[in-house]
Amino acid sequence: QESMALFSAGAGTWRPPLMSPEPLEPRTWLATAQHGAERPRGWSEMSEKAVARSNHWQRHLWTASCSFAVLVSGRFCANRSKRKLFQLSRERHQQLHSTASSPAAPAASPLTPMQVSEKSVKWLLFASCLSLLGFTMPGPALPGIRSRYTLHGFWTGLVAASMSLGMLVAVTFWPHKSDSWGRRKVLVWSLSVTTGLYAVQALALMYFGFQYFVLVRVVTGFFAGCNPIFKAYLADVVPSDRLPFYMVFREASATMAFIIGPTVGGILTTKFGITAPFVATAVAHCVGVIVLVFFVEESKRHVDEEGTPNYE
Repeated sequence: QESMALFSAGAGTWRPPLMSPEPLEPRTWLATAQHGAERPRGWSEMSEKAVARSNHWQRHLWTASCSFAVLVSGRFCANRSKRKLFQLSRERHQQLHSTASSPAAPAASPLTPMQVSEKSVKWLLFASCLSLLGFTMPGPALPGIRSRYTLHGFWTGLVAASMSLGMLVAVTFWPHKSDSWGRRKVLVWSLSVTTGLYAVQALALMYFGFQYFVLVRVVTGFFAGCNPIFKAYLADVVPSDRLPFYMVFREASATMAFIIGPTVGGILTTKFGITAPFVATAVAHCVGVIVLVFFVEESKRHVDEEGTPNYE
């Protein structure tokens, strides 16, 4: 009778009865979020929580695996560079030893000492890594900023490019000022200002809006373009025969900032929101100021004969 009821006399066609949709699997039902779909048999709120918990741990496992892979690859590259440097140093030492052992050759001169202590140079490399965290740590917060303000492609790119726009002006100004003021003084001034500006960026995201956030990023970039000064400091205090060795370590410190920054920034963004990386960057720059003030010596090029800094 049901089949006959579905028979259309005018069209002379017969349509089979409509079949009810098959119930979805629990994971499929939760992922597609079909409000009109019938819940599977035996489904309950406890099942939904169990699936959500499983997805949560899968995301954390994926994040931890990616972070571990990045750290292992960075460690491998650093060890490889170190072995290459030691190999070159050993070959250079053997060459000097063979030249000095010949009867007609003069005695090899010892290595030229640095103008500052070696610990001062190592602390400077650490401060350089902390400085670059401001360029790498806030990166994972960009998708959250885009979704909060519903940004299109141009404005999303502007968030990333705004700080570089300020740095373009800074690299033509601060290195020149460091020639007269002193390397360490300019570095301390730069990191001190960016410490406050990154905190202001976090406040702009919370209370003021997107336009103020972009404006503060441009101003931050103007004070953050001090990375060439780290290299200028090394050129001032390290002798020319040892300068390539420390320049490689300076680039290694920058690479570590590009490894640690996005990893830590992603974790902080997941745990505490999009403002957390900016607060963490402000703390890192504050630590950099403390390191520069108490552990890094001023280069003797900017210190007079009495031992006081000469900034004239």
